[in-house]
Amino acid sequence: KIVKVKHGDEIPADLVLLVSSESQTGQAYVETSNIDGETNLKIKQSCLSSIDEAETGGYKIKENKSVAQALIDIEYEPPCGRIHTFEGTLNLKVEKDTTAVIKLPLESRNFLLRGSSLRNTKWILGLVVYSGRDTRLVRNSREAPSKLSEMERVVNNMVYFILFSMIIVSSVSTIAY
Repeated sequence: KIVKVKHGDEIPADLVLLVSSESQTGQAYVETSNIDGETNLKIKQSCLSSIDEAETGGYKIKENKSVAQALIDIEYEPPCGRIHTFEGTLNLKVEKDTTAVIKLPLESRNFLLRGSSLRNTKWILGLVVYSGRDTRLVRNSREAPSKLSEMERVVNNMVYFILFSMIIVSSVSTIAY
């Protein structure tokens, strides 16, 4: 599924950056302060910006309508928790009748994490690769550790034991009386 994200919006799923409003450079600026606390902008590169018109037979792939008409097939690694790496291949078939396929390597600079925000870029088009529980951020998260010390755990167990013992003693003495 191809998603359009506008300036200031949060990225809804893990995406591969296809096209950016910065058509000359194909770059997009992303803020990841929700993920790692860093407020500096990270530069991400559109994977289709490396294609020139000679490879596509004069077909301009850097526009909204041309992306929707192109046949895109993507191969990428299965869901995992590594948030700083990404590897895959984008297979692009420009025209339906031809068998010619352009293979583009994908890497972490083409990958946008869910939860980051688009900044200094009007819009981007991205291809959803992971969503829901399969996103890198969810896979990387873990349950919050307990803040109880060992002493507090032992005391809690003793209190439960004393409470349970008092209930038994009370029940037995009520029945016996």
